[in-house]
Amino acid sequence: MTDILLATAQVNVLGVDGTYKTMRALIDQGSQTSIISENAAQQLGIHRRRCKGSIFGIGAKESNCKGVMTITIASKHNEFTMNIDVLIMKTLINKLPNQSFTKPSWQFLENIQFADPEFNQSRPVDLLLGAEVYSEIILHGIIKEDQSLPIAQQTQLGWILCGNVRSYYCNVVLNNCDDIKRFWEIEDLTEQPDNQSREDLYCIQQYQTETKRQPDGRYVVRLPMKPEVKELLGESKSKAIAQFHQLERKFGKNSQIAADYKQFMNEYFNLGHMKLSHNNQPIEYFLPHHCVIRSESTTSAIRVVFNGSAKTSTGHSVNDLMYSGPNLQLDLLSVIIKWRQYKVGYVADAEKMFRQINLNEEDQQYQKIIWRDSPNNPLSQYQLTTVTYGTKAAPFLALMTMKQLDKDKTEAAKVLENNLYMDDVLHGQHNLESAKKIKGQLIELFNAGGFNLRKWKSNETDHADIRWELKTIGDKIDQVKNNTKPNLEDEESFNYHDVHHYIAIYVLAGAILLTCLAYGVRRIRARVQPRAEALPPPQPQPRTRHIADHQYHSENNPCFSVSDEYNSVNNHPSTSATNHLYARVNKVKHPNSFSFGVVE
Repeated sequence: MTDILLATAQVNVLGVDGTYKTMRALIDQGSQTSIISENAAQQLGIHRRRCKGSIFGIGAKESNCKGVMTITIASKHNEFTMNIDVLIMKTLINKLPNQSFTKPSWQFLENIQFADPEFNQSRPVDLLLGAEVYSEIILHGIIKEDQSLPIAQQTQLGWILCGNVRSYYCNVVLNNCDDIKRFWEIEDLTEQPDNQSREDLYCIQQYQTETKRQPDGRYVVRLPMKPEVKELLGESKSKAIAQFHQLERKFGKNSQIAADYKQFMNEYFNLGHMKLSHNNQPIEYFLPHHCVIRSESTTSAIRVVFNGSAKTSTGHSVNDLMYSGPNLQLDLLSVIIKWRQYKVGYVADAEKMFRQINLNEEDQQYQKIIWRDSPNNPLSQYQLTTVTYGTKAAPFLALMTMKQLDKDKTEAAKVLENNLYMDDVLHGQHNLESAKKIKGQLIELFNAGGFNLRKWKSNETDHADIRWELKTIGDKIDQVKNNTKPNLEDEESFNYHDVHHYIAIYVLAGAILLTCLAYGVRRIRARVQPRAEALPPPQPQPRTRHIADHQYHSENNPCFSVSDEYNSVNNHPSTSATNHLYARVNKVKHPNSFSFGVVE
């Protein structure tokens, strides 16, 4: 296969620190200007000047200029140097050549110094040197064999190659089988194979060998850092300070956010979850932070989020240099199906779950922040002393700690092993007395590790004196009937958001899956209505009737499966639908080796 080889060269470019950096240049005598990529410009660190202009290419395509700078290029083979002005663009061109190929053994080009010895390797281009530079570097030498081979031209930068080159490569289209596999495994509730990587095994081993337990029962864990963290983690303090100043400007515009944020941080400090940092370690990382508004929360209006993915001066963040650990999270659908088999259901939330796990003092250098209560005070450095939301390994460390609590294999420990989703416990019993007993055991078990279970909610008023409102799965269930009931009274306000919301509710709660709504959605989309606007007026079509009919089914099919404490069942609803037909099959499997299906 014949490809076209463009003239490239490796050149030394003088940086702001006085050292030369090797960059790859495309020599283009058809360009009226020279250009440098944004990435290369940042590597040089040279002062750039404003440039109000645009760069036009083939087809008069316009690209904005990000500035102009003067650089010094030098040959790698002689004493030639040259100062040129280059425009800065975000990107130049794709990699050259298009595909890497085996370097040919051209006898007619032996014993010459190539300007780009790796001309056969597909790599990025940092510089584009235009006609002005070409006229300065060109020399008299030229080597040409025949039309099927490239020509070599002598320049101050070495011999450049351009022209035809015969390469042997094929294009292979690969289907992403992993995506297809995950698609079919979405509703697979079977036990997943234990295919843990070497990094996952390292994280587990480190946790088991280096985790300590304090006299009060709390756990002290280590961060699973990669071996190259000390070499690759760069400076992050300046960026954290800049983002904190931006946060303070936001405080000046919104006094309520400022007050809530300061209250959150003061609580963080008073609970011992952060402390003043009095020393500057050679290896440290500062976490930028901002707030997320949570108007629906019953405990705090805002949550402060720490960003462990902010890049340092080397281009690496602390999350880049930290292992995530294996995924220990249980499947949500599996947890909900098991939870639905009980007559008395309840949920609870582990308060500040991540922050109840202490972090080893040696790893707190990777969790520093900048903070002060008032702009009148000097900036202070703090270090977070607990597992922090926003770091890569936080979910693994939290769930691994939960597994340590269930080692005694009591009834409450089994609940923790099989009925925990993130920081929410979803469980139940077949009678109120047993439910209260397990509740007490769960509270005792969590307290032993320094955790507090709160926000207890149940479908039994005697079990938890609060109306059931299960935020855990985004559903609201009636206290008396335990039925899922969408509100259809306001037909005009029923929009796309409502359609998708109710579909999600039925899938997650395991009740009736309204697949026939897909037919209605397709008809609505065909009318090209914006998502946020109300749906068109009701027509004599089955859309509203489908929902009303399924509301009837919902009122006569409780959210919790019919079972007792001796004969639990597994309920697996499945559906099928065409444009005008919907059916649901409830497959009920009994432990005593029989099953039956109910078709609706």
